[in-house]
Amino acid sequence: MLRYHSTPRSSCPRTPEAPDSHEGANIRKPSPALISLNPINVEADQNSPHLVNVEERIRIGGRPVSKEQFAQLFWDVHESVKQVASTEELKPPSYLQYIILMACKAFVEEKVDAAVVEVGLGGRYDHTNFFSNPCVTVVTSLSLEHTEVLGNTIEEIAGKKAGIFKHGCPAIVSDDQTDGAINVFLSEASKIGNRLKLLSKGYMFGPSGFA
Repeated sequence: MLRYHSTPRSSCPRTPEAPDSHEGANIRKPSPALISLNPINVEADQNSPHLVNVEERIRIGGRPVSKEQFAQLFWDVHESVKQVASTEELKPPSYLQYIILMACKAFVEEKVDAAVVEVGLGGRYDHTNFFSNPCVTVVTSLSLEHTEVLGNTIEEIAGKKAGIFKHGCPAIVSDDQTDGAINVFLSEASKIGNRLKLLSKGYMFGPSGFA
């Protein structure tokens, strides 16, 4: 994926560390960005990738990018794809791969402080799983879906989902998992030296962490 675009991984936005607390300190409010690739729209909790317009898939500060910005992002990425394809034998990006490349470009151009990137399918082999140093990885409730790709059991699906865990990055899963899924998550987190954190619905995240 990164071969198709010149934006380095190190420039992708991450949640900054909270500065030391000083009275009167001028702390800039984060500008969160959201990309929705899955059948669940995280920000609006919808049941499809986009309800009306494709621009809804890339949001800056809670708002979809404009039609003009979306079109410009597409042509910029398309030009990069053409340049790479002219020198290397790579398959052209899929529709969703185009979207994630466009989103990363938008996030960098807008200088966002944090970006939420939603996995498209599974996790371990998903086209979004190229961020080497995310702030946090989260897995929500599992169900038997896309079994032809992810596996026929919840445990197999959990193994694919756990593929987004990264060493040194908090691994969080919702606590409504089956015992079998929890065991898989614990095992996969242990393999990379991570501790697993279970969180129930309704938790909040602030400057000091989870509450």
